[in-house]
Amino acid sequence: MCGVWLPSTASAFSTNELKNIQLGSCRVEGLVDTNGEWMGAGIAIVSINLTSSSLGPYRYSGGAFWVSSNYTERVNIDLDTIETCLGIAPGEVTNLIQTGADNSKTFVNQTNMGFTFSISDTVIRYPNDSNYVAGGTYSFYIGAASNAPTNLATTPGDGKVSVAFTAPTDTGGSAITDYEYQLDGGDWTTAITTSSPVVITGLKNGTSYSIKLRAVNIEGVGAESAAVTSTPAAMQTPSAAFAGVKADVESKMAANARTQLNDFATSTSSIVGSARSRFMNTSGVADSSDTALSGDVSSDSSDLKGSSKRVNSTADGKATSIIEVQYQYTETKEGLKSQNASGQIINEAKLSNSLTFGRFLGVTLGDGDAVGTNNIDIDFMGAQAGAYLVGNTKGGLVYDTYLAGSVIENKMGITTSLMTADSKYYSSMLTTGASITGTLQVKKVEIRPTLSTDLSYMFRETADFDVKVGSATSVEQAAYGDISKAQITFAPEFRLPFGEGSVITATPNVMCRYLKQSTATEDCGQGLSLGFRSTSKDALTSITAKAGMDRIGSETTSRLRLQFEMSL
Repeated sequence: MCGVWLPSTASAFSTNELKNIQLGSCRVEGLVDTNGEWMGAGIAIVSINLTSSSLGPYRYSGGAFWVSSNYTERVNIDLDTIETCLGIAPGEVTNLIQTGADNSKTFVNQTNMGFTFSISDTVIRYPNDSNYVAGGTYSFYIGAASNAPTNLATTPGDGKVSVAFTAPTDTGGSAITDYEYQLDGGDWTTAITTSSPVVITGLKNGTSYSIKLRAVNIEGVGAESAAVTSTPAAMQTPSAAFAGVKADVESKMAANARTQLNDFATSTSSIVGSARSRFMNTSGVADSSDTALSGDVSSDSSDLKGSSKRVNSTADGKATSIIEVQYQYTETKEGLKSQNASGQIINEAKLSNSLTFGRFLGVTLGDGDAVGTNNIDIDFMGAQAGAYLVGNTKGGLVYDTYLAGSVIENKMGITTSLMTADSKYYSSMLTTGASITGTLQVKKVEIRPTLSTDLSYMFRETADFDVKVGSATSVEQAAYGDISKAQITFAPEFRLPFGEGSVITATPNVMCRYLKQSTATEDCGQGLSLGFRSTSKDALTSITAKAGMDRIGSETTSRLRLQFEMSL
């Protein structure tokens, strides 16, 4: 049998209170004196009142109590005291454990202050005796009604603060009936809630508040939480809210524009490169189709590209229709992750034995996102068109040149803790390039040196954003400037026949690049790629694999490419 007295912590009582329970002929008393009217300010005592005994009026648990933030020694409770109260023989009370005030805790956080003991069940007693107490363990102490809320997190508002928290893990077995909050060490105020968050209203904007929480249940109030600070503030206007994120928005717009420009230049170069390869490999007779996958990873970005081509030729071999599909994935240094898929219909015709002309139309669609303090999403779709020439000279050199343009519609959405903003704007870009390739045979090794240059340009754009904060709205603008890129590359491809219909390739390269986006940078670098190509005996199918790495400036790029070609 166990008798337990569990009043609240010392902090539970806003006025002087004396709790007591009978222990035989004596009385166990729990005293909390917050006003200093009894024995000094801030008293918390668990004692046995022995006024009817010759032992003296009081014995105190642990030999001490809490008064004015200090220990004060008093006569200790002992086994004789309890046996006298119960009127039982020596030795029947055992396991006396006492806990005085914890001087490492503040007055309001005193818990488990008191004593516990056991009475043997082997002693014969008479239940009708006035001092009768059944055998068992008894505890008399000031204990916490619940432990403290934890993990307080504040969200300031206009004249208010919302405080989220984790509920106490120990409520003393009783359900929480309310929470209370305290501001700057003042009085405790009911929050009229039994769950997170506590919303505190009526505050002054611009004033910092120290906030504590505590739980309340039938046993009283629990231990107080650690303090957190928060400063209420008036709700921002849409213009002010957008101004706080404008720099990040324009950075992401510029990163998206640069990625779209690079992807467009890459896909156009791929189209023309495939045309040049067909021209050289077949001496002007178009082959059929190929599928390619490539990937780039760099210190500034990572890129994954894939393409699939289908080629149909006329019976006379002078006209070719090609369907190409590409996929690209990029992660920029600004934290934008972008992916897009594009498809082109290519019409290619031989104008003469030494000149091929091609043109293409295509569409692209994709999305990008950046997750952080400002969550930014971009969905886009657009159209592209271009033309190219591939030919050879009397000296055996192969040249190509191209010009292409694209227009893309972007839908950009921004979400922050205060506002949302949406915009639709367009990206316009051009790319052009040219290259010249020769051939040189050194024993079994064929060398195809290529000198190429490309120019790409993205036009500046200003976007109107519909901004919303609460019910207030406004139209705000963000923009990115012109982006221009120029690059020159020299890349000799070494081709070594291997077995029947197979070729091993090695292509070192050196390059220099000029990039202007807000500021101009000029970098040079070098790289190397290794490849393998195998063609079937009937020359209708082939497979190519390439891997390489480039370094230009502080940027390192790795590539992997697979290509499959089949003639129909």
